[in-house]
Amino acid sequence: MVRSMDFTRAAIFKDGKILLVHENNGTWALPGGWLNIDYWEQVLGTYKVIFERHV
Repeated sequence: MVRSMDFTRAAIFKDGKILLVHENNGTWALPGGWLNIDYWEQVLGTYKVIFERHV
């Protein structure tokens, strides 16, 4: 069974600052990651990817 994947990113603000991650290619980006699009709610998937990995 092949699962469909999608990429998500989110802007996280705290104390007037925005969270950025340093990518492997040397650039800075909003935190994010791959998730199964089988999640019934995209927001839940985004939350899981961002907060479980970056916060």
